[in-house]
Amino acid sequence: MALNTYAYAPSIAYSTLAYPASTTVMIGEQELPELLKALNEDVFDVSATLGKNEQLPVRLVGFRVDNETASRHRQNVYKTAQKHGRQPSKRQLALCDWAFYATNLPADEYDMKEI
Repeated sequence: MALNTYAYAPSIAYSTLAYPASTTVMIGEQELPELLKALNEDVFDVSATLGKNEQLPVRLVGFRVDNETASRHRQNVYKTAQKHGRQPSKRQLALCDWAFYATNLPADEYDMKEI
């Protein structure tokens, strides 16, 4: 789902998406990779904005994935980068250890485990 489609969804509609790694995610003044470096947990649930220009307000839920899944993520990142004649960035590789979901589901009604 494109960010602009998500942004214009009716206010009574709830949705959840696994966002593309290339999307800029800000948590306050911090970018997502900076938050992950400081995080000592395997899960998080924070208010964030998606998109460099759109700055769409969302609830961002992240779960650390197991080693096998992270390895598959890295293989895909390397394969995609190789197709384009480049190396993956440190940022891309750091995100491979996580699964992220952006949603507008209210935290007081939906526990992050339900997402």
